[in-house]
Amino acid sequence: MSALFPKQQVVGFIQSLVLTIIALSVYFLDIPYSISLIILIVTALLQGGLQLIVFMHMGENEDKSVLYLNLGYAIFVAVTIVFGTLWTLLWGW
Repeated sequence: MSALFPKQQVVGFIQSLVLTIIALSVYFLDIPYSISLIILIVTALLQGGLQLIVFMHMGENEDKSVLYLNLGYAIFVAVTIVFGTLWTLLWGW
């Protein structure tokens, strides 16, 4: 029965909750802006990496080049959407 228990996903979920609590604590604690921004960026990057590795099974494929190509394309699309939105809504184009 222990072979069927998703231990890695449960541990990843708990780590995800801890990272979320750390990020949420920035809001409730009186921390200077620069330190809180660093904490939020670090927890966001860790959370994203955790999601990719544990829940999206990024490391379980033998062909790593396809995974990195897909990840690069996803980052390109996300950056294009963010800067395209900023360009049109904030900068008046």
